[in-house]
Parts: sequence; C-alpha cells; structure tokens
Amino acid sequence: MDRVSASGKKIYIKPSVQFVSRARLLGSHIEKLRMANLRAKLSLVLKADITVNIRSELSEAGMPRLIEELMTVEKEAFVEKNRYSAGSFESVFEKYKYSLTEVRSGRDLIGFQLSFAVSQGGAVKDTLYMAKLAFLEKYQNLGAGRILMKFLIDQAGQSGFKSVRFHAGRWSRQGADLDRFYESLGFEREDDSGVFFLDFMA
Repeated sequence: MDRVSASGKKIYIKPSVQFVSRARLLGSHIEKLRMANLRAKLSLVLKADITVNIRSELSEAGMPRLIEELMTVEKEAFVEKNRYSAGSFESVFEKYKYSLTEVRSGRDLIGFQLSFAVSQGGAVKDTLYMAKLAFLEKYQNLGAGRILMKFLIDQAGQSGFKSVRFHAGRWSRQGADLDRFYESLGFEREDDSGVFFLDFMA
C-alpha cells in the first residue's frame, strides 16, 4: 500500500495481517462457491451426483492407481494413437506445473481435464496448455466438456495466463465436429496442424 508523505515521496505501508487474512478468506470463499457451481452444473447435465477435485500435486504412492483410471477414461474418448501412455502422464506430473480436474460419480472417475503451464518462446510460462479433456462414452455429448472448458478459460484468465492453447488434431473419436465446438467457445485455429488458441485481452 502506498501513501504520499508531506514531502511528496511515496511511502510503502505494509498491509495489516488482519487485512491480508480477510482478503485470503474472501478469495477462499469465492473459490468454494465457484467449485460448488461447477459441481452443480456437471451434476445437472450428467444426471448424476458428481464430485469435482482439482489436483496440482500427487503422492508417489497414489500416482499409479490414478494413471490407470485416467487411461481407462482415455480409452473411450481417444483413438489409440492419440492416447497418453503411463509414461506420458508420469512425465507431465513430474516435469510441469499442472492442474488435473477429476470428475467422479461416487468413487469412479468418469472424466478429467489435464493442463499445464508452458512458455511461447520466452522464459515466462504465460500460456496454459490443455493436454487432455476426456469423458467415458456414457457421459459424452451431454455438455460436460463445454462446462469444463469454460471453467478452464475462466481459471486461466484469473491466474494471469496470456492464452490457452491445445492441439486438437484428431485426438478425439468425434473428429471434425470438435472444431466447431472449440470455435464456439472463442478459440481460433492457428494452422492446419490442429492447434487452437484463445488469447486474453491485455
């Protein structure tokens, strides 16, 4: 916090602990409301009692089981050549600052979205790369993917990322229909390789 002294110089005044604590409490409350809203929307379109969990770190002991679940979902969402191997998932979890959104019905993983921070030629990792968005076949084409994508875009903007990018290519069984889906969310195709991007206003 800056104040101007009688001599015209700026004086930095450290915010009180009480003020900082209230700001953090408000931020935590808003985040809880946003997560509750996400869960409610997904439960409505999927017609199931849904739980949503966002992970940014995994225990070494729990990683193999989770990767097995992710690969099970992928098998029903992507053609074989575009699925991640167990090693690919491990590499993301170990090398990147990632965000994994799990969508579960009971204890069963029915969908997920995986993204991580990357740089576009510079040292600053200011781009959020969406690596995967997948649901079991039973839960596809119901609107859950759109809800997760909108949540991802909102999170990226609030976190200070300059853009969201991903490589659609033919990594879904739904093929070209997804191009129109992504474009309806504001994404643009960068080139013929299947790269889509959404830049945030500065």
